[in-house]
Amino acid sequence: MDPCDKAILPEIWTLVFHTRARRRWVSLLAAGRFKHVSAFAWIPDTKQWLVFEWKLAGFEVVLMPDGETARAVLREIVRGNATMRMRVLPDENYCAIIPRFYCTGAIAHLLRLPRGALRPDSLWRLCLQHGGEIIQDGRSGQ
Repeated sequence: MDPCDKAILPEIWTLVFHTRARRRWVSLLAAGRFKHVSAFAWIPDTKQWLVFEWKLAGFEVVLMPDGETARAVLREIVRGNATMRMRVLPDENYCAIIPRFYCTGAIAHLLRLPRGALRPDSLWRLCLQHGGEIIQDGRSGQ
């Protein structure tokens, strides 16, 4: 038996398309509206939130029990940014050769997208093409 058979893998992720970059040069490279993308998911079996963040120094994966602290962290992550709900795609269309050394490639792998995107704006459009649902578009007033 494969030990991963008992793993709890989120089927639905909330993607956060950040409108500001932490570093100016990243902002310049990510020409377009969105500068970075991260994701979080609710795991009902354990009543925990899973946050997935790609950074230059590597991946950051945070597991938080549900509660006011977790909700405050998630509110801070989504503040001023666009969010989208996306279901992980079936394996048959998955392309394992998508580069993973940047945020958009990592998220494309997480969702098993058939191809990757170089910039967050392109990933936004790709996710919409594959069933992503906009929660908030990150423009003022939302």
